[in-house]
Amino acid sequence: MKYTLLTILALGTSMIASAQGPFSNLTSIDSHALNAVQLTFSVTYGPGTKLGTFQCPLQKSNSVGYCLATVNFTVPSGKRLVIENISMAMSYNPNGSGAILSPLMSLGVTVGNTTAFSSLPFDTTLSVAGSTYYVMNKSVRLYVDSGPGFPEITFGNLVGGGLGPDLGPATGTFGVTISGYYVDLN
Repeated sequence: MKYTLLTILALGTSMIASAQGPFSNLTSIDSHALNAVQLTFSVTYGPGTKLGTFQCPLQKSNSVGYCLATVNFTVPSGKRLVIENISMAMSYNPNGSGAILSPLMSLGVTVGNTTAFSSLPFDTTLSVAGSTYYVMNKSVRLYVDSGPGFPEITFGNLVGGGLGPDLGPATGTFGVTISGYYVDLN
């Protein structure tokens, strides 16, 4: 028993000594923390809602029937945004339309003047009183260059002979938080 106690004390002493080393020089700070970015927004969608300057759904003169949100962010010139996490919560009520929401969110980002989409499946769905609630929290590694605003987020309707963006009379709310950091392009 005497030797065990001495061993524990010796280990405790070495842990204290090593724990003090990194904290003695507080001038080195994680550069990612200095350039941290957290972007968040939420919108209400459906007929009669106003997203930016557009009434939803758009007039049928627009053949695809997109309901556009005008919420976007601009990456500063000379920077690249590294996205590390995306959290999303959405409520969806088809309002008798028969529309079925695709089980994923598509996120479009632009790097080097090329836009590419990533499909991110929902983690959880829950149906309550005619509405379905979707939740997602994903660790990712996505890059966004300065230029056109982002994000470009789409959801699809699985009904009607294929994936389409027109959700008809469906209503709900959508919120997303994107976390990451900026890096210099030079």
